[in-house]
Amino acid sequence: MELLQEAGYGVGLVLAAGVVATVLGARFAVRAQREGLPLVVACIAATLLAGCLATAVGVQVSAAHLGEVPDGGRWIFLLGVREAMQNLVLALGFSFVSTIAITVGLARGPRARDAVRAAATEPT
Repeated sequence: MELLQEAGYGVGLVLAAGVVATVLGARFAVRAQREGLPLVVACIAATLLAGCLATAVGVQVSAAHLGEVPDGGRWIFLLGVREAMQNLVLALGFSFVSTIAITVGLARGPRARDAVRAAATEPT
């Protein structure tokens, strides 16, 4: 719970995208279908982007308040950066788990590998 509290309000986007990516990744691991893979990959990308965005906003907020801190206490900015990084840590964790789920789905057999080939060669 401390991680969520430190991460700030941007963590909501990371959690939403990460949970969706993980659920879709688990679904792909169970039954790899051609249509499912691009959606999982897109949700992983959204999770990583949400983590980067929330981290950047957190660092900006910390930097914006540096003027209010006495000269000797400006090191506190580093605490703000550490707290903002919680968003990226969470996004990387969700993405890692989702990617492992995709790997499991792909390892399950030729049907899954055919789904990847079809998705890669399908025109957009």
